[in-house]
Amino acid sequence: MLAFATRVSDTLEAVLGTGGAQLRATVLGERFEVSTVAARGIPLTARGKEILRIFVKYQCGFDGRAEYLAIHRSEFHVLGATSSEPLLRYEYVRDGSGDVPNAHLQIHAHRDAITHALVAGGNRTRRARRITPGGSTLADLKSLHLPLGGTRFRPCLEDVLHFLIEEFGVDAVDGWRSGLDAGRKEWRSLQLRSAIRDAPQIAVETLRQLGFQVSVPGDAATKGSEQTRISRRMLEF
Repeated sequence: MLAFATRVSDTLEAVLGTGGAQLRATVLGERFEVSTVAARGIPLTARGKEILRIFVKYQCGFDGRAEYLAIHRSEFHVLGATSSEPLLRYEYVRDGSGDVPNAHLQIHAHRDAITHALVAGGNRTRRARRITPGGSTLADLKSLHLPLGGTRFRPCLEDVLHFLIEEFGVDAVDGWRSGLDAGRKEWRSLQLRSAIRDAPQIAVETLRQLGFQVSVPGDAATKGSEQTRISRRMLEF
C-alpha cells in the first residue's frame, strides 16, 4: 500500500509540485484506498489562479488468484474551480456490471444534437431503454460512458495530467514532461506484463515469430516458492 501511494504522490510532485500532503491511504478490509484528502481534489492553477481541481481515487487489492495486487476501481475527476459537479470523469471498475465499459469517460456538458440522438435512439439494450421516451434517465451527454481501452489499455493518471497541462495551460513545475514520461513508462510496462499474463500463448507465438526460442513449462500452474514471493511484490494495474 505504501509503495503504491508513494508512486502516485511522486507523480503529482514531479508534475504539479504537490504530492504526499494531498493524499491519504486507508485500509478497507482486504483492500486499501489511496485518494486526495480534499473531497473536491487538488487545486490546479493557470498563471497562478485556480481554474480547475482534480480528484484522484484508487481502490486496490489482490487479483482473483491472490497473487498480484490489482486496481479494482479508479477515479480521476476534473472539476471547475468553484463547482462540486465534475466536468470530466475518467473511471475504471474492474468487476463492472457489463452494461457500461470497465474503463470509460463521462463528460458533464450539454449538446442539443446528442440529446436529440439519444431520445430518438433505439431500445435494444437496457441502458438505451432508460434514455428513450418514457425512460428513467435524462438524455444528456453525461449519461454516456465513452469506452477508453478496457482493463489493460485505459488512460493512466499521467495521461489525464498531460491533457490538462496541454489543453488548459495548467501550471506545472520545471521538468514536468520528464516526470510524466517516467510515470507513463512504468504504467505501460506494468500493463504489458499484465496483458501477457492474461494471454501467455499469444506472447509465446509472437516471440517465436520474432525469432526467439521459447519453451513452455509442462505444468504452467506450478510455481516455485521464489517466483511466488517475487510476484506478490508486483502490482497489477
